[in-house]
Amino acid sequence: MTQALFTFHSSHAAMAAEICCEEAGFSCRLIPLPSSLSAGCGLALLCPREEREKVASLLACEDIPFESVYAGDRTVWQKEQA
Repeated sequence: MTQALFTFHSSHAAMAAEICCEEAGFSCRLIPLPSSLSAGCGLALLCPREEREKVASLLACEDIPFESVYAGDRTVWQKEQA
């Protein structure tokens, strides 16, 4: 199953994103950043790939900045255009 992974510059933004997505009914959750990736903080928001665009739009509307978006299957991640 391909998933989307959002990375953040700060843990504050990552936690705000999780709360925002949870309130909007998305099935996203915070996970430790996979060791194959590097980002500003050690947390990432994992969501189903089909929710990627909606989650990105929601975060933009709520002024929650994210660093990058990756697509993958929990072991191999490929960076996508944000």
